[in-house]
Amino acid sequence: MAPMHKWSENETLKFVSLYKECEILWNVHDTNYKNREKRNKAFEYIQQEMNMKNLTLDMIKKKIKAIRDTYHLEKNKITKYKKSGALPDDLSTPRLVWFNEAATFLEYCAGRECSSSLVWISANLFG
Repeated sequence: MAPMHKWSENETLKFVSLYKECEILWNVHDTNYKNREKRNKAFEYIQQEMNMKNLTLDMIKKKIKAIRDTYHLEKNKITKYKKSGALPDDLSTPRLVWFNEAATFLEYCAGRECSSSLVWISANLFG
């Protein structure tokens, strides 16, 4: 088995941007969200646009999971510190170069499902 490729910050940022473009992969309200054939075409699009040697569809799926998991861990850490009132300066700005790009679309997704707008409004107005 070939050694794992270490993704550069630029590669990861490009990957997150491509993932954002493919709403079918993250928006459960997309009419084609459960259409396996169309989802596979979206994975293939990302594979083609990344133009990385040996990048497989399985690696793309694992990278998406890793990005989602890391995003939610970082977001939860920031939320925890904000609630305690002890947000260190170095945590107020996430160190991940792709965090803000991911926040533009993953902000409204929790786990496998996107939250409804009512949940988002409630959390932001009253939480």
